[in-house]
Amino acid sequence: MAWTALPKGSVDFVSRSWLEYTGLPMENLLDGGWSTVAHPEDLDRTAQKWQAALVTGEPYGCEVRTRTASGSYRWCLSRAVPLRDELGKIVKWFGTNTDIDERKKAEEKLQESEAYLAEAQRLSYTGSWAWIPATGDIRYWSEECYRVLGFDPHSGKPRFETFFQRIHPDDQAKVRETAETAGREKAEFELDYRIVHPGSVRWITPIINQPVPNAPGAPETGEYGLGDMQPTFFISPRKPGKLIWGVRPVFQLPTATNRYLGPAKLGAAPSIVALTQPGHWTLGVLANNVWSVAGSGSRPDVNQFLTQYFINYNLQKGWFIGLAPIITANWEASHGNVWTVPVGGGIGRITKFGAQPVSLLAQFYGNAVHPANAPSWTMRLQISFLFPKLSKEQKTMMLQKELKQLEQPAK
Repeated sequence: MAWTALPKGSVDFVSRSWLEYTGLPMENLLDGGWSTVAHPEDLDRTAQKWQAALVTGEPYGCEVRTRTASGSYRWCLSRAVPLRDELGKIVKWFGTNTDIDERKKAEEKLQESEAYLAEAQRLSYTGSWAWIPATGDIRYWSEECYRVLGFDPHSGKPRFETFFQRIHPDDQAKVRETAETAGREKAEFELDYRIVHPGSVRWITPIINQPVPNAPGAPETGEYGLGDMQPTFFISPRKPGKLIWGVRPVFQLPTATNRYLGPAKLGAAPSIVALTQPGHWTLGVLANNVWSVAGSGSRPDVNQFLTQYFINYNLQKGWFIGLAPIITANWEASHGNVWTVPVGGGIGRITKFGAQPVSLLAQFYGNAVHPANAPSWTMRLQISFLFPKLSKEQKTMMLQKELKQLEQPAK
């Protein structure tokens, strides 16, 4: 949509497409008539920029909401450049108006999403960042990372080695080893470590690393941050028999702080669990299938199956060994990229933090079957807070049993 103006700024021509866009006749838009279609809140800003261009002779550019033939306002980008004679004197201005409403709304939506994400990270003390293992460069660093890790945001993104110096000396070796292994094998990891501030020590947990596929020959990168949350609620018989079972709804909340760490979809699913405990063993299985019910229309739908069988052998003083691999199938994936089948196991312990019962777990799995570009192994470090509902008799029996176990010598 083109237009021209005289050296002093009076519009002397507008194109037919601009007439059709605004729904006004030519005479209503000439001279200073353009101001009648500019949004009242944008009028002063637009006029000031136009006058500044006329005075300086510099090219003009301004984004302004413009009333269309339908009566609604849409964002337009108005630009103009001067035409000069052989002496450098401006003899004409040539301009265009371009509809940028879709782009503008997309930018506003992105800014709103970024603002919500920044607020969520601030409230949850969660930072996210992207790191290139091959070069040691940190490609992205959220605002909350600066605050949590004690860096000055005005100094730019720190390099990995600079960040590494903030890690507690006792934790540096395991962090470096884990980071190097993840970068070399393109594997996910979760890791707890301490950050040292002047005069303070703060725990950071957890961190998720998700390798990001790149073009062949490009440096490998990884995305870090919070993943999706899945609150669950089991319903089980009041008086279970030898087989303990339960059903539950599962909800997948799109809390991931990065597009690589979650599908940006709200999901729901039915789930079932069954277990039995013969002697020192705990045997069971859990299964569900999550379907997306809402979320970003630009992201693929979720239709994912999950099953987890668990085999534990209980040792003395709350220790146990076992395996609990999480087998998944993404039914939306292409052939050959559907299943992830891990093999492995680990060790855990049921203990107490003060009066709070907790279950601690450390396990390692190699993925015997996995999609292309997916990690070949997974390390799981897990803490579960336990809230058992016991009768007075059960509490007394449990206390007596714990005291008896503590009095027994280790074999």
